[in-house]
Formats: sequence, structure tokens, C-alpha cells
Amino acid sequence: MIEAIPVGRRARLLFIDDQREVVRTLAKLLSPLNVECRFADDGEAGLRRLQSEVFDVIIVDLRMPPEEWGGLWLLEKLVENRITANAIVLSGEAGQAETIKAMRLGALDFVVKDNAQVELCDRVREAVADASRLRWQFATTELPAALSIPFSRMGLLTDEIHKLRAAISCVEAVYRFAALAASASCGRSGRDLLVEFLRSPSMGTWQHLCRRLLDDLPDSAIRRWVEFLSRSAADEIIALRNDLHHGADPSRRWAQERLTIVGDWLDQFLALARHWPHVSLIVPGALEYSGGCFHVDAATISGNASAVGSVRFSHDQPLDTGHVHLLMENSLVDMWPLITAEQGEMPGRWSVFVLDSYQSSGSRAASSTGKLRYLDLERGERTISSSSVVEDIRRTVD
Repeated sequence: MIEAIPVGRRARLLFIDDQREVVRTLAKLLSPLNVECRFADDGEAGLRRLQSEVFDVIIVDLRMPPEEWGGLWLLEKLVENRITANAIVLSGEAGQAETIKAMRLGALDFVVKDNAQVELCDRVREAVADASRLRWQFATTELPAALSIPFSRMGLLTDEIHKLRAAISCVEAVYRFAALAASASCGRSGRDLLVEFLRSPSMGTWQHLCRRLLDDLPDSAIRRWVEFLSRSAADEIIALRNDLHHGADPSRRWAQERLTIVGDWLDQFLALARHWPHVSLIVPGALEYSGGCFHVDAATISGNASAVGSVRFSHDQPLDTGHVHLLMENSLVDMWPLITAEQGEMPGRWSVFVLDSYQSSGSRAASSTGKLRYLDLERGERTISSSSVVEDIRRTVD
């Protein structure tokens, strides 16, 4: 697991409890911590907030509406909806059985209400740190490989200047991946717009493309990502990237100060991505048709792509085997030729290539014969495709 880079942002906490005055008293106990507290009055209100907002830690009373043990009801709903929330449960009237069930449903810790004045602040401090650790672990093991590989590479660096450069590359990788995923998700119109934007690719280009595609995106995890990317204040990071790219020679102290800026942005993105972890890259292999649908065995390209997993599912249409697909909840999007993957020489290892730009081959290159240029994530360098051209970006949906 990589070590999280410096983060200065305030952690966001959500108290979910029907006794608002008690909760406000508990919140005052957290004044020594750099946290922002919000409130929901019962399990249903808490669920609604967690379906649309991201919190670092939630503090859940076990005994509250909508049922006798509304806290357990909420934790069950979070599991059912595949929402990851780092929970501390308050067990006032709860017995051992209810507390154990809460822990089995994924709660990080529990605090007996009578002991809250002594224990709550320390437990929240530990939970915030644990949530950060879990986010960065998620970054290198469960994100699509197109993102996990840059995060893993950054984690190997110790020098602040090189780490800053790598962290900014991670931000750019997030924008690029989200823009490509959004373009593919929007069909022909999204791919046409992508071709237009590939004339001058940059971090700012990917950000602008995300903003242009947002209104046309169907509801999905990628839409939530693009909403975050469209409103996030990344201008300072883009300026840092341009300064470093054009030959700035920063001092170690300068890099340390700015690493926190990038760390805050990445930490917020990882909190979002882990909260709704429904974005995967898969490569379909064998197809079997029976019972009116196709049964698919696919490799999952996540983490560092060196030990891929597998998934089996059914689909009503045949899939192009060997094409990388975006899997979100129950929808599939063909990402060819925006992201490609090849099996490596070692069993289970894949090489992943992410579209970055195109190589001009004449005045009409953007619409036809320009060769596609990719980032080879394993080698960390750019490569020109020997077979794919710009027109292939549109051809997938013809």
C-alpha cells in the first residue's frame, strides 16, 4: 500500500441520530479536531444524504427511526446500495448482539454513549486516519488500472519534487480517464466531441471536455465523477503542471507546500470513488449463448494489472472479445480504441494503453488517418498505434 501524500483539508463528518441536542453536544467534543460536522435526524435522512454526498466518517446511533434499530437498518441499506461509508456506531441502549451485527455490516468502531465524553474524540481521530488509509489502499488495488498504475508509481517516490510531478500526473490521469469514459458513454456525439478535443490535449482540455459532456451523461458512477471534476477547483493544479512542464526548477520546500494542494484534490476524488465503487474495466473473453442471452467470462483490469481478477455475467448482446469495456452497475460501454489492453508474457499480467492524442498525417488527420498516440502505463511512456486511426474512435458506434 502506498503512503498517502500530505492532505490539509478538513474531514467531513455526518452525525445520524434522532436526538439533535445530544448530537450537538457530542459534536462539541470534536472541537480539538479539524473536522466539519453535519447532521441527519434518522436513518432515512442519513441514507438520502449518503446517496448524494460524500463524508469521511459517519457517526450512527443504533437506536433511532425508521425501525427500532434504525442504525442497523441504515448500515444494511448502505451494503444493499453498495455505498462505502466509514462508520462509528453509538451504542447507548444497544446490547452486544446489535453492536456485533453493526461491526459485521462494516462499521469501523463503536462508542458507548455513556463513555462518549472520554472516548469519542480519540475514536473519531483514529477513524479519520483509517478512512484515509483505506482510500489510498483502494487507489492502488481497486481502481481501474488506468488510474491505479499512476497512483502506484507515485507511491514509490520519496523525493518531494518528483512526488509532486507524479501527483499532478495522477490528477491528469483522473481527468483523462473520466473524459474518455464520458465520451464513450455519450455514444456518437461524445466520440465526435472527443475527436475535436484531441487536436490540443492537455489537463485543461480534459477538464473542459468533462464539463461539455456532463449534461448528456446518463446517471452513473462516471456521471458522479464528472460532476466532481467539473466543479472542482483544479485551476491551481493545472497552473502547477504547466509551470513544471515548461521547465520550472522548484525547491524542495516549494514542492512540499504545493504537494498538499494536490493531495487535497486527490484525497477528495478518492473519497468519492470509494464511496460509490462501481467503475471497473473488463476485457471479455469466452462467450456462451444459452437461455436467450450471452454468458461472458471477463478479466477485470484493476490495480496494477499484474494479478487480474475475473467476473462472469450475462448480457443480451454479443460483446467484442478483447475490447476493454467500462462496467458500471449493470451497464457496459465499449471503450475501444480509447483504452486498450494486451495480455503480457507472464500469466495474468496485462499491458494497458490509454489514448492521449493523435499523430497528424495530413490536413484531414483529425477526421480520418491520424495515428492514435497512447500512454503505455507499464512503461510510463507514449507510443504510436500501428493500426488504430482517429476515425476508429467514431467507428465503434457506427
